[in-house]
Order: sequence, then C-alpha cells, then structure tokens
Amino acid sequence: MIISRTLKIFMLGVAAMTVMAVPAFANDRMAGTQGGTNRPAPVKTEKPETETAKKQDQAQTVKFTPPATSLPKFSYKVLESYGTLSDPLGPTLGVDMWAGSSRSTIVKEIPNLPNGHTVATMQDMTLRLLLTQADSTFIRADVAPEKGNDLMTLRLQKLLDIGAYKSAMDLYTQIAGEPYHEKLARAGITAMLYNGETGLACLEFRAVQKRMMDNPDDMSADDMTWWTAMAPICDAIQARMINPKADDFKIDEAALGESKILNQLLSRKDFKLGISDVEDFAALNGLERSVLAGLRRYDFNRLKLRDVGAVDGSVLMIMVEDPTMPARLRAPLMVETLHRGLVHTDRLIALYEDTAVDSGSLGDVAQSWRSLKDASKATLDSSLPGLMNFDTRTPMAAYYPFAEALSKASPEGFSGRALDNGLRVMMLAGVTPPERWVKAWNARESVSESPSTESYELGAGIAVLGNNSRLLDIFNSDAAKAHFATPESQKDKEILAVFSGLGLENVLHNTDNSDAYEKLFDLTAPNDYVMPLGGLLEQLGRAAEDQRLGETVLLASVILNDMARAPDKVHPGVIREVLRSLVTVGFKKEAHDLALAVILGLDELK
Repeated sequence: MIISRTLKIFMLGVAAMTVMAVPAFANDRMAGTQGGTNRPAPVKTEKPETETAKKQDQAQTVKFTPPATSLPKFSYKVLESYGTLSDPLGPTLGVDMWAGSSRSTIVKEIPNLPNGHTVATMQDMTLRLLLTQADSTFIRADVAPEKGNDLMTLRLQKLLDIGAYKSAMDLYTQIAGEPYHEKLARAGITAMLYNGETGLACLEFRAVQKRMMDNPDDMSADDMTWWTAMAPICDAIQARMINPKADDFKIDEAALGESKILNQLLSRKDFKLGISDVEDFAALNGLERSVLAGLRRYDFNRLKLRDVGAVDGSVLMIMVEDPTMPARLRAPLMVETLHRGLVHTDRLIALYEDTAVDSGSLGDVAQSWRSLKDASKATLDSSLPGLMNFDTRTPMAAYYPFAEALSKASPEGFSGRALDNGLRVMMLAGVTPPERWVKAWNARESVSESPSTESYELGAGIAVLGNNSRLLDIFNSDAAKAHFATPESQKDKEILAVFSGLGLENVLHNTDNSDAYEKLFDLTAPNDYVMPLGGLLEQLGRAAEDQRLGETVLLASVILNDMARAPDKVHPGVIREVLRSLVTVGFKKEAHDLALAVILGLDELK
C-alpha cells in the first residue's frame, strides 16, 4: 500500500535526520569525528580506559543503514497501469487506450514525443496520454518488457522533459511499493526536487540508495555519477533542515564530480546562481538544474526575456514555478505556458489577481481583468472594444481570461481589429462565438470585394466551429473560388488541409475541381517541407482505422513535432491526415481545436 511505503520512508527519514543532527561532514571543528564522507559523530559513551575499549567505542559510531538490497517484487502489469487520470467522465483516454497496440511501437515512440508542443491542443493530448490510467494487459506483447524501459519509467522521463514536474511527481507517488529500477527511482526523485520537495526527495533517496548502488550492472557511468552525487546533496539538505542557521558546510567535492555550482550551492547557505539570460541554463546539467530549482537558489532579478517563445518547456516551467521570480516577469512567462498548453487559464487568472504583476509588461491587461471580471454587461460593452484593439506585440493568450466576458458582450461596438481579435480570443480560448458575433463579422466581410488573408483565416475558423451550419458569404464568392483554386500561401494550404481533414470540403466552391486538392496533398511531390520519417503517416492511418486510440494520439503527437520547430514547413497533407485520424477515433472536438490552432494560432509561432 502507498500508506505503508510512505510510513516506511518517513521512519527512514527520521532515522537519517536523527543521526545527522550534528553531521561530521558538515563541520571539521567537532571533536571526536572519525573522518570520511557522510560519517556522523560517534555516540557518547563512557571514556574508554584501554586501547581495546577505544576500538570498541569507535566501532559504535552511528551510521545510517539503508534497507536490504534485494529487489522488490513487482508486476509490470501493475506498474505500467498506474495513472492520475482515471475518471471516465474526465480527460482520460480510457483504460483500454492501448488495446491492439504493440509494446515495441509504444516504447519506441514515447521517447520521440516532442519535449514541448507549442500548440496547446497537442500538448494537452500528449499530457493526457502520459497520465491516463490504462490497463497494460491490452498491449500486444510482441516484445517482453525491458528493465528500466517500462511504460511507467518512459512516461515519467517524458513528463520531466516536457516540464510537467507536478504531474510527474503525482504519477510517481501512485506507485505502491519501492521502485524496482534506478531509472524509475531517479525519475521520481528528480520530480520531487523540481517541485521543491527536497526533504521528500532525500527520504526517497535514502530508502533506495544502497539497493541501487549495489546493483551497478543496471547503471551506466552517468547513472552512477548521479547516485554518487546525491549522497552529499542529501546530507547537506537534511542537515540544513535540522539547523538552517548552521555555518557553511564542507562538502565532499569528489562525490560531486566536477560541479563547482553544486559545491557552492551546498556549502554556502547564501549562494544563489544568477540567471541573466535563459541561455544560462544550457551550461547546467540535469542534476544541477533540479537541485537549484528544489532549493529555490536561482536569482532571476537580472533576467531579460528576449524571446520567451524560444524557451525550452522544461526551463520555462522552472521559471514559472519559482516563487522568487520577479513580479515583472511572472505574467509574460505564465502567458507563454498557457499558449503552449502547459497550464490552464485559471493559473493566469489567479496571477492577474495579484497587483504585484502590474509592474510588468502585461500590467495593463491584469488591471483590466480585475476591473471587468464582475462588471455589468453595459460596462463590458463599453470597455472590451478598446481592450481588444491590441496589436501583434501582445500575445493573444494574455487575453484568454476575457473570452467568457466577450461572449456576453454585444459586438456592435467592435469594429476592425477589435472585432477580429475578439473572435480570435474566444475561439483559441475554447469559447464558441455567439451567433450575433458571427453575423456581425459576416455582415462586415460580405461587402468586401477582395477579402484579406486574415479574413479567410477567421472565416475558416468560424466554419470549423459551426461545421456546415454556418456557411459564410466570404467563401461563397467567385473571389474565394479563384483564390483557393490555386493556393499559393502556406496559410491558404493550411485552410484547405483543415477543411479536407475535417470533411468540410463543401465549404469551398472549388471542390468540383479536385486537382487542387490532389496536387496540394501529394506527399510524394518534391518540396521543401519537413516530412515525418519511417512510414509514420501510414502507421497513423492504420492505427486510426483499427481504433487504436492511444497509439493514434501517440503517433499524431510525434508527427506534429515539426509544427513546433518550423510551422511553415509542415506539409498540409500531414495536417490533413492527422485531423482525419483524430476524427476517425472519435476525437472530433480535439480535431476542431487543433484545426483552429493551425488556422488561427500558428502565425504566432513564425
């Protein structure tokens, strides 16, 4: 049971802390220390009168004794079936999501999942895939489970790569019993460190340390380095917990390898690592990053966010979750995580409630939120048009909290850019624009003889949400027919791909001329697009046809990895096949959300 394991770890921690109350490694000034790494002071006994008695006294030196090194009994079936999403009415993908999928495919492709989608819909689906409680006996056993390469370990490692540290820790703590392999234990301990649970991380480390170290065959040289370094790290952390005001410690530098940062971090209670640019993280290894994050020893006061959109997700979440982050930077960072789907809108709303963020670049937006969140309809009608008249320098996600208020407002006061932005905010935030908004926009566009690319984008987004019930005048024109008969821009091709993938070709008049579609979606034609490798598209199609739900989401996410790196290089035929596959397995809403992101959201990535 989880409770019994927690109690065991607690008792081990109490024992460890008790013997370390005055650790010898921490202070050379103590009398009676026996030297050596991590050895605590000896127990006080009567003064020995003989040499033999002295040796007996020295032998009584108290030393933490880890539990037995025998591997715990475990079941791959049980271990791999754990998940934090289990409510059938919630976001779970279902207990049978791996039905019919081969183990070899799953273990191969989970590591290939993007370390961070910039399209929120795909990020959300990826997280759901990794966190769903699914019965692993449904998996087709074409290969046997491999130690350290099981589905639980792979999922935890990918969550850490993404920066979903809280989700990783929650998943790890589902395990009843001790971790059977060092990779599994290390992933769990790392997740605890990133979440600031340094004490809990060290209790877990102490509980499994000896057993892991006594099985070197399961480790690479890098693995052994990590476990060796964690010993003095936890010595220092636990000693600091007992005596936060203690003098600076002397650390076993050899155990820490060549990490000068860890040596300073653990030996000096006032040490903080200054981060002036996100590129500074590149110089840190994984252990340094996690320990610095766990102890809240980053100093971001001089940080300059030049291009937050280019920040790696794992680094972005370190910064977002650090309570010492300067207020001026908190809102821009949170907005970026919301845009990527790493957090939900409620996190940004909670941040806007804090007046401290008013000093940052989005301070005006935060103030507007506080003044309008409980406003009357009349106030919304008079205030929102001006708020929505923002330009491209402000990220769209900063206004997602206003989506519900926009849906209640009357569109008559919105014109030009304000009307367009209001529609975009609602659609990208997951709020379907009311019919009165669609009519207001359609009335404006219907008098235009030469619609702009932006007009076609919004019209396509509205058509996606309304399916075939809202055929818009903008597409029922000779201009549209000519425009889409020979699409030239990437955006026009994306629109066609979306309509074809969702089965909405009838929205356009050029469907009688199938040549445009066939040429557009010819995946064999030479071009400069980035294409998926290894027959993944064909594999995705077969998985969808066979209703292998988990595999479909897995492959779709892997295939769209290029959307994050080069959105203008994603082949429209790839977009079409991914959307078709999602619709085929019943993910119609998710397909529509992805379609909206392709049509309306990718501009922000370029």
